[in-house]
Amino acid sequence: MPCIPHPRAITAAGVAIAALASGCAPMYPAPPYDAMVARPAAAAPAGIGRVTVGAFTLRDARAIDTQCRAAGPIAFDPSLEGYVRDAVRTELQLRGLFDAAAPAALGGRIDAVALSTTLPASSWKLSMAFTRAGQAEVSRSVAVTFASSLNGYQACVDAARAFPLALQRLMDEAFADPGLGLA
Repeated sequence: MPCIPHPRAITAAGVAIAALASGCAPMYPAPPYDAMVARPAAAAPAGIGRVTVGAFTLRDARAIDTQCRAAGPIAFDPSLEGYVRDAVRTELQLRGLFDAAAPAALGGRIDAVALSTTLPASSWKLSMAFTRAGQAEVSRSVAVTFASSLNGYQACVDAARAFPLALQRLMDEAFADPGLGLA
């Protein structure tokens, strides 16, 4: 079980000392995607075929940086790939485009994830490629900024909360591309 620092931790140094004393590294879990997005469910546009969700893979684990200052990484449940897959499924369901029995699957590749928690604004940079059977690959990259805190613990909590919104923006851009056949 990951160790999560107590909310009253004042500084990144305090979190690091507590983690070292407890024998584990702190982790900041990204909230579930569906708990963070505010989008009403919609019916699928006419003439658009529904899809199921395929696999999502990492292009290169070295291109993934979720380290939040010296405090610890942002954690994804069950993994970054699984988190993205679940988010894509949720997004397709909300758009009326998901069908578990559909013959076509939407999958993809996570090319890069980079977190910067500098002041005055932090950012997530995401790069992914989406593929749908019989369609061309659609690649998108986004950079999403969010307010940061001087307090290391709060900055990492804010970063974890901002990830679903950055992922939603990336999916909005990719799903609007006619090459995926979802718009």
